[in-house]
Amino acid sequence: MKKQICTLVLCSAVLGFGSAQAAYVTVDDATGNGSMATALNLDAQFDQNFDANIGDPFTNISTSFFHVSANATTGTTGRDWYSFTTSQANQQAFFDIDNGMTDLDSWISLYDSVGTLIGASDDGGVADPGSVHGYDSFLSVVLANPGLYFVSVGQFPNQDLSPGQDYTLHVSLENHVNLSNVPVPAAVWLFGSGIAGLMGARRKKMLVAPAIA
Repeated sequence: MKKQICTLVLCSAVLGFGSAQAAYVTVDDATGNGSMATALNLDAQFDQNFDANIGDPFTNISTSFFHVSANATTGTTGRDWYSFTTSQANQQAFFDIDNGMTDLDSWISLYDSVGTLIGASDDGGVADPGSVHGYDSFLSVVLANPGLYFVSVGQFPNQDLSPGQDYTLHVSLENHVNLSNVPVPAAVWLFGSGIAGLMGARRKKMLVAPAIA
């Protein structure tokens, strides 16, 4: 019986019971997101945890918007690419570079699923506590259509990154269907019920006294 329970608990862990999401991801050459085709997908990383750098000096939106942040360090030349999906029309979105300067005068660009440029930003001004220079990019866009989007990070004037540069990219969305909002599948609930049933049966067996012959 102990072996059965341990096996079920292990399977439950694999299926995601008690899993946690990180708000920041680490990006470097090993990430391999140097092209649109190999963009790093951020969908599983969005959360609404408090972050003092999400928003502006007057309004923090980290607990009302879904957001994800990437700490990136460049090694070889090229641009860094990221992707995410939206499920609703007309969503407010913010794309914010922090800590780019003094070594990176950033340039961010936003594309739709077929590669059409939607918007770009060079100098965003000091828009939030995380920006140390007005050259850090900041882009505000309303995403009219649901679907897949791409963000690229380069440097002024719309060129590839150089080795040794670093930055933090914040992506904030008004709404996002992330892992914490997806209902647990019925099969997983049945799995959990099975564990509870086995444990209950084991306890009952231990409490019932043997019959007297």
